[in-house]
Amino acid sequence: MKKKVDKILNMKTTKRNTVEIGNKFEKRVYDVFANELRNKRLYIDPKTSKIKAKQGYHSKDRGENIIVDISIESYLPQQTDWSQLIIIECKDYNSSVPVNDIEEFYSKLMQIAGSGIKGIVVSSQGFQKSSLAYAKSKNIGLIKLNNNENFSWILTRIAPIKMKQEDFDQTSKEIQLALTSNYEIEDNVELYANINDYFTTSIETFFRFFLSEGDVKCSFEDNSKSDSVVQFMTKGSIEKLANEVNQNIEFDKFEHSITDNCKRLEKKYKIRFEINQNIQLDHLGFVILGKIKFNPDIITLYLGAQSNKFRLKFTLAHELGHYFLNHKKYLIGEIYSEQEYKNKSGEHISIDDIRKIEWQANQFASCFLLPHDPFIEMLNNLLKQDNINDKGHGRLFVDNQKCNLDSYYKVINLLRNDFRVSGSVIEYRLKNLGLLIDRRSKQKAVSI
Repeated sequence: MKKKVDKILNMKTTKRNTVEIGNKFEKRVYDVFANELRNKRLYIDPKTSKIKAKQGYHSKDRGENIIVDISIESYLPQQTDWSQLIIIECKDYNSSVPVNDIEEFYSKLMQIAGSGIKGIVVSSQGFQKSSLAYAKSKNIGLIKLNNNENFSWILTRIAPIKMKQEDFDQTSKEIQLALTSNYEIEDNVELYANINDYFTTSIETFFRFFLSEGDVKCSFEDNSKSDSVVQFMTKGSIEKLANEVNQNIEFDKFEHSITDNCKRLEKKYKIRFEINQNIQLDHLGFVILGKIKFNPDIITLYLGAQSNKFRLKFTLAHELGHYFLNHKKYLIGEIYSEQEYKNKSGEHISIDDIRKIEWQANQFASCFLLPHDPFIEMLNNLLKQDNINDKGHGRLFVDNQKCNLDSYYKVINLLRNDFRVSGSVIEYRLKNLGLLIDRRSKQKAVSI
């Protein structure tokens, strides 16, 4: 009799624990969506929308309400009934969500009275492949969410703003694999999501396609607008700050002095450096050149990843930009990778803010490695020596004529060798200062 009673008690305890775990996950999902709605990242006006938990909606078939995990109701002006309803179902399983659950969820959506109803299933462990196929046929969104309550987003910089088709395809494959496997979500990724044929790690991007019902074609350049939270800084203010830091530590421009430069920075400022001889990959398989984490402030440089002798210095300068420009107000860290990939994930800032942060860090790096006065003085001396005069096209002009190309590459190479940075960094600095006019055709332009 005692064994029977113990068995019943154990079953009740297990059931209670399961319910508590499920409720905890639902709260996590609710908090994520509530935060995104509040910050205007769901393409829904938060002033005319409400997010609710455990709300009931009338079922024509049942003759009573169906209680859903989470719902977002959107209203037209001066209307008391919702015009659009998003139902979110939470699945905190120990394994992938089977297709039967997606079919059951779709049945619920069909029973709720009214039009403009859309559904999303959020899982902690991902979905079976058949679940993805069925969800696509019914226009249901799927999200695999990082269930770490202490999750804080780290900006991942791993691709150019304009993304190549092959990079996009590879990224989609990676996200699809993560959705349909038991792989844990990467620390710097909050979610993996799918709607129709679109895969993303951004809840904002997910909603853009989710609400478009397939009408919006996949675009590799995002033109969305959002309120910026990143403080505006002028080129002059960044230039001044970079110059002060350069002078304060008496920065040695030679690449073999990287360790000594780091020691001087540690002594002068509250920042620590780690030099790693190994190669490390980010969650998409790209080589990480360096990274910064805040509180405490630590910059890590990966020596094994530096195929270009000048690249390590720029990586250091870029991460210093994040530190001295006080980007810890917006991020808990940043990863600087071999390639860049447009990534809009994040609870705190938009893609426009990411661009602004990255521009500021690159601007700082450029000014730090190429101090204004010495750089201008060196350029003027080189132009004078080669008798290169401003003929109304700018201090330094280049097009596809051989004479102009020869002069251009000579000046660039001499500046590169003197300041010990890459030709692309020299070119960026010249253009940024308005000293270079580049009229080369794209077909014939050669990068160095």
